[in-house]
Amino acid sequence: MKRNSKDYNCLSVSICGSYNKHLDQIGDNIEQAKKLGIKAIIPKYAERVRSTNGFCILRGEKGEPRELQDNNFEAIAMSDFMLVVNPSGYIGPSTSLEIGYAVAKCVPVYCTEKPREYIFRLYTSWGKSLEEIKEVLGDSRTLVAPQVRSIRARKV
Repeated sequence: MKRNSKDYNCLSVSICGSYNKHLDQIGDNIEQAKKLGIKAIIPKYAERVRSTNGFCILRGEKGEPRELQDNNFEAIAMSDFMLVVNPSGYIGPSTSLEIGYAVAKCVPVYCTEKPREYIFRLYTSWGKSLEEIKEVLGDSRTLVAPQVRSIRARKV
């Protein structure tokens, strides 16, 4: 997954969360991001096609769960920030992996609600709307290729 140079003209987000539990809210956030001019890299569609061993596969996705999860990691690395949709503070196992990956790649992680688990509170911010996140990141960020991001200080 490569970004075009024109993609650097707007913020990009990977929207994560439980596709099994919160797909409607994830879809709402995809639409909100579009309205704000934020490019949602993943997911493209909040429409379930099937599940494999509890792993939800969405419209437009092809491959087995491991391949799809690896694609999500790649998308997160290419994003300006990650938004975790976590009603009632819930963060499941796949999203836990994705948060860890984002932290390792110095991608800021925002949650829609305060995480239940204390450890996630150490590495995320919460309580900001997408519009507020855009203001924070849009005003202070310089457009840097994702490969350079790892040498930047992590700011959430």
